[in-house]
Amino acid sequence: MGEPLWERRELLQRRILPNLAEPVRYYPPLEGNLADLIAAVRAYQFEGLVAKQLDSVYEPGLRSGAWQKMRINRGQEFVIGGYTPSPKNFDALIFGYYEGDRLLYVARTRNGFTPHSREQVYKKLVGQEIPECPFANLRSPGVYVGVRASPPRR
Repeated sequence: MGEPLWERRELLQRRILPNLAEPVRYYPPLEGNLADLIAAVRAYQFEGLVAKQLDSVYEPGLRSGAWQKMRINRGQEFVIGGYTPSPKNFDALIFGYYEGDRLLYVARTRNGFTPHSREQVYKKLVGQEIPECPFANLRSPGVYVGVRASPPRR
């Protein structure tokens, strides 16, 4: 696991993929300038890009910033309607989407945050809690327990 990305890719192609019974698609790295890559992602209507430093090592359970997700083609806009607290900031964000004037719960997520971005988001949420659940489809007792509601903004 301590090998850089380029060595892990070579190992995957040489030793693992040939021995798999089920086919696995391996996509070689894309190289080019960012503007051209973004234009291609938009043209093919892919979701986005993941940029990885070639010398980065795999760090289980950690977000080092050596890998960056870039969502390009967004199919739906979501708003934050609450969060579950953690000792430092938040554990998960609760989000939904508007259907007319009703905010509908979609999911919660704990992923996609570096420690810095997690702190930045938390600073925007803390102190703005509201007493009631903002989601029209989460009205039953207990579903929203432990969540701090925040005023959703379009």
